[in-house]
Amino acid sequence: FFSLLCETSHSSHTTPPHLLSSDRSSHYSAAKMTLATVAYFSAGGLFTAIYSNAVRRFPIMRKPQLHVVCVGVGAAIGYQAHLLEEFLDANAAETKSIQKNKAEKFFPNGY
Repeated sequence: FFSLLCETSHSSHTTPPHLLSSDRSSHYSAAKMTLATVAYFSAGGLFTAIYSNAVRRFPIMRKPQLHVVCVGVGAAIGYQAHLLEEFLDANAAETKSIQKNKAEKFFPNGY
């Protein structure tokens, strides 16, 4: 595992390590990042439900079904945010490789 960290530390800092290689540890990293994003947004949904009841001076667990719905909506938004991040990272890496080739074509000695 430590050798994997050392290898990716010398690579481009704009591309996440889980997009650079296709071995098992990179898939674990991507799954861990997905879980963290979904958990963060789910906690945000729960906080929204609890905070809205607390501000209105209602009991915090006034409608428990609302809390479940808010957690579900937060998880869905978190998963979509993760998919968007993955798409943008892949798109940025592709664009960077295309632009690098164009730069070498127009500036053969570097720029």
